[in-house]
Amino acid sequence: MAKQFCPRAGAAISGHDCDTKIWQTTLRTDLETCQRCEHGRALMATIEISSRKRAASAIDDVMLTAAGRALPLSLGYVIPRYPRQKSHGVRFLAIVAENKFGYRGSVEAIGEIAQSVGLHLTQRHGLPYVLIDNNARELAGLA
Repeated sequence: MAKQFCPRAGAAISGHDCDTKIWQTTLRTDLETCQRCEHGRALMATIEISSRKRAASAIDDVMLTAAGRALPLSLGYVIPRYPRQKSHGVRFLAIVAENKFGYRGSVEAIGEIAQSVGLHLTQRHGLPYVLIDNNARELAGLA
């Protein structure tokens, strides 16, 4: 597979590495950088990537930073209070973050952060839920 110059990586990378970088991207500015590359543009033209880019553009980097601070605090507050609960809704975690820690961001940003830090997400009734496992306890500082 031929390597192409990637403006985001600053080096020549294979198409597979480009695909991996795009799929692991959570920040809108990084996706905009990928638009400069021929392979990135071709990949972003697919339905999944363009819908992901539209969703990502609704969440700006500042909101993701605030969500990154709020999620561990929210998990640290919720897990000890509901020890038998095996999962918590992302919306519930966002409400706890807002009421207890002053978070003023979106539920989607909390979900993006949960996914990007490696927490296991499931769907119940069409809504995302964070599974409370060792990863969640570790992020909350309870492991």
